[in-house]
Order: sequence, then C-alpha cells, then structure tokens
Amino acid sequence: MKGAVTVSRSAERRALRPYENLGAIQEAFDQITLSIGNQEPYAHGSTVRLSGSSFVNEHIYIDLAADADGFAQLTATLLDTATDLEISPDQLDLLIVTSGVFTRRADVICSFPLSEIKEQDHKQRVVAPAHTRWPSTLNAGKGFFIDVYCALGQDIKRRPLRPSRKGTWLAHAGFKISTDQDTTSFETLALTDNIKEKYGLVGHNIVKYAHVDADPTEPGSLESDIILYVDQQTLNLLDANSNSEGASLWQRQLFLDIVGALVTRSSVELNRGTKTLADIENSILSRIINGLADNKEDRESYLQMITDFPSQFVAHIENTLSQSGARRFTEQVKESIEGAKK
Repeated sequence: MKGAVTVSRSAERRALRPYENLGAIQEAFDQITLSIGNQEPYAHGSTVRLSGSSFVNEHIYIDLAADADGFAQLTATLLDTATDLEISPDQLDLLIVTSGVFTRRADVICSFPLSEIKEQDHKQRVVAPAHTRWPSTLNAGKGFFIDVYCALGQDIKRRPLRPSRKGTWLAHAGFKISTDQDTTSFETLALTDNIKEKYGLVGHNIVKYAHVDADPTEPGSLESDIILYVDQQTLNLLDANSNSEGASLWQRQLFLDIVGALVTRSSVELNRGTKTLADIENSILSRIINGLADNKEDRESYLQMITDFPSQFVAHIENTLSQSGARRFTEQVKESIEGAKK
C-alpha cells in the first residue's frame, strides 16, 4: 500500500466536476457495488443497515465490476480518461477509503496507481472481521462510510479544465454502513421548566429524564414515542464538543438510559400477558431485539430475558457499544473517572 492520499469527503462530493472528459469514468464508477456476505450487491450511494452481530461478523466487499469483462471495461475507461486528460497512469491512483461517522478518522484500505491495476484487483475485501479491523470501522453505534476514488496521487502542472492538485478526485462511488444500534435513533430534547412541571419534576436537581409515551411491545410503536430530556446546558456542551471523548461517552450513556427506560416498560407490559415474537413484530422492542440477534432462537431468548431479567438485557445492549476490536466502553468510563481526580 502506498502512502495515504488526502481526499475531502465533505467539500468534494458534488456530482458535477469542473473538468473535461470525466463523464465516462463517472459512469463506470456508478457501476461499482458493495456486497455483504452472500447478499445481493448494493448500488452506489446505498446506505446499508446491519444488525449488531452482522456488523461484527459479516465480510464486506467492494466490487469494482460485476465480472471479468466489466473489470476490463473499467480498466480501459480509466486508462482512456488518463490519456484524454494528458495525465500519466502513474499519476492517478485508485483507492478505497473507510471513514468513521463520529470519529472523522479515515483509513486507506488500498491504493495503487492506474499503471499497476491488475485483474486480481477485480474484487477488494474492505472489512475482514477475522483479522484486525481498521479503526474507522469499529464504532457499531455510528457506522462508517466506504468510498472509492480515482484521484491524483501527486501535484501536476496546472492547465485549464484539468485537475492539478494531489488528492483531487475524478470519479467517486460511495456507500454507508449503519446498524440497528445507532445511538442517535431516539429523540433528545431540552429538559425545560415546563417539561419538569409536566412530569412532576419541579424542584428536582436532575440532568436527564427518559419518558416512554407508548407501549414499546405494541406493533406500530415508534422511536419517537420515547424521548430523552436533557438539561439545556448539558445539551449545549455536547453539541459544542461533539467530537470529544467525553461527548462520545455521554452519548452512549444517554442511549443506555433510553434503552433502560424502554426495557423496564417493556418488561412490565410483557408480564401482563404472554407475548411472542409474532405478537411484538414491527414494534420498537422487536427492532431492538432484531439488532442483537439474527436467528429466531436467540430472539426468543432475548424476549424472555426482557420479561424476567430486564437489567440483564440492558447489559447485553451495553456490550454492543464495545464491539470486537474497538476501544471498550469500560475503558472510556475508567479514563473519565480518573481524569476527574486530576
């Protein structure tokens, strides 16, 4: 792998590029797909939601072409574009990049000049859970982006309607991997004086309060039925320091607070009468359970756990916040406590 090429995701994602002779190469990149396990491939621009277990265990691939003939056509298009732009294939890189949604960290999965493109580059494995995972792909709660670029690997002489700066991309295909355990999926609102009065909290010195407005086991119940109220000053601090380690820790803890309220209410409802997985299908609770387990037997086990031991289920949810290879949630808590003593 070559040294990383810096490519901006935020500022350079527009479809129209201010350069000549890029139509054919972008059309070729539009055919790039993403595959997960044995599923049907996803088209360029797709957002793919996975369960927590699939996020950890499934292999994720970028398919540069559907078959050998398609790859040969892609290679020809890339080299023809270089010729049309009067740029040497040695100066253009094909690279695959993963970037974290929350950490804003990026990792170059592969990078090579067009002059070195080979038939075996037809299929690139982007995430291989059996080995050490790239840091940008570790946060199951936030997911990550996968981007494929054809970009300048070095600065070249400036000419009208020609790219010249290292890192400028000529074509792009992008995907997003998300999970059912997204810690931003519930609504967070300010804990105002009116809210405190509404729920009998006036005079209470509290920072957060979770309210469950509907039965989470009922089909049709929505995430919007569960609201976490947070002190306005705390909300402002989280927003102003959204990329800090402390904000990440707090965001996860707030998520666990919501889940705790949801599971407690669900346990009460489940103990009022026997409910099966079919009975709670398309409910908030079913979506939480489905995010943890892929098979029916495990889902039934989780449903029984929520009925009998709701706190144990919350512990399983907390475990998903420290996916294999990631920086553990417990380590964040420990560092936060030790930092407070200094």
